[in-house]
Amino acid sequence: MFRVLTSRYHGAYQARGKELPFMGQLTFSLYTAIAAAGHPATLHNEHYHGPFADDINDGDVVFVMVNPYNYRSAVELARNTRARGRDARFVGFAVCSFGNYLARRPDFDFPVLTDWPEAKAARLVEAVSANFPAAEQFAAMVNRLNDEQSPAERVWSGVSAADYYGMHSPDAEYFALDPSVSSASLFTHRGCPVGCAYCPYFGVPLQRVDYDMIERNIGWISDNLPGRRLNILDPTFNLGTPHCERVCSMITSINPSLRWWSETVVLKDPPLERMAAAGMVATSIGIESGSPRIQKDILRKNVRLDLIPDVLRRCQDLGIRVQTLLMVGVPTETEEDLEMTKRIADIARKCGHILTVTGAYMIDGTVFGQAAQETKESPGRIFEHGDNPYFPTEEIERRRAFILDTPPPDAPIAPHRPNRFGWLRRFIPNTLRPE
Repeated sequence: MFRVLTSRYHGAYQARGKELPFMGQLTFSLYTAIAAAGHPATLHNEHYHGPFADDINDGDVVFVMVNPYNYRSAVELARNTRARGRDARFVGFAVCSFGNYLARRPDFDFPVLTDWPEAKAARLVEAVSANFPAAEQFAAMVNRLNDEQSPAERVWSGVSAADYYGMHSPDAEYFALDPSVSSASLFTHRGCPVGCAYCPYFGVPLQRVDYDMIERNIGWISDNLPGRRLNILDPTFNLGTPHCERVCSMITSINPSLRWWSETVVLKDPPLERMAAAGMVATSIGIESGSPRIQKDILRKNVRLDLIPDVLRRCQDLGIRVQTLLMVGVPTETEEDLEMTKRIADIARKCGHILTVTGAYMIDGTVFGQAAQETKESPGRIFEHGDNPYFPTEEIERRRAFILDTPPPDAPIAPHRPNRFGWLRRFIPNTLRPE
């Protein structure tokens, strides 16, 4: 049996006090690619560990979504299955650079299909249907598919909203047809060309979704899920002006009353007025740091900090609520850097926007994650999402409190650790140590 598995917590969210498990579109797209090839598969939205391991049988092939949040549970499930004496094959799939990173690790527990895995999954299923391979042979097949993928297979036509939201799904109870759900999600691209040093999408080429599919899905969601906000999952939505204009025009022509959210990237002046006219009522802006040095030399993000105050105020005037994303505890971050980030936070607060302040995190497969391994006692270990080897947790919390303008802690700010920043010279050129 072929099983496609995603974590209960991957994309799960709260709706009126209850958790609604919600599968990612990548998971469902891979599932439909296998089914379209004529091979029955089951779709599971379960915990990776615990009782589910008892359901895996000899001869099963289990496709497992792997990302920085759930890969440890995926490994645990594979190990529990082997411990129970079950002869099953596990293969990971992912769309971000973290999956590519795991695929290159010889010590990872099972092989991983890398970028654009749907076509490769269908080919893998075809190959193993006639003859269940040994573990070594199975891993070699996956690696060969990763190496041989053609340009034609690097295209994603998307999945229909009708299927994705459960109208034709064998597991419809897992999808968001519940009337208590206030939003519906829609991809308009995969990948990201920006290449931020901390982001798991680093190095994944941008691939737009077929516009005919986008238009049909907007129409289906508008007709069948009335009153729900549309979440456009596209972290670079406004960067390509023709793309942004085309999707905005689709929305206004299909349903002018539709309200929606998308991320806004301020690498150039965003067309906020056009997006607001098309119904955008909320957005997230990943600013991370107010320091030009941190932006350029450390984060590799290069947000137009000179535009941020005006963008925040324009959003306020247009009625767009902004989730302002900021990051503290970035390697080499100084008090001066924190002050510059604090000034942006103050502007966002005065405009009535939301502040989200996190500690800098190190995800394997990113520049940060690769370099941060040098600071650990066990080089080469895989980091938990949220690990920060440069500042202790107490220091991260002090910095968050400073940005959020909450009562300051009693203890003074801890000193920097300049001996821990030498790795930056190898991975990020022209980086200077703090004085």
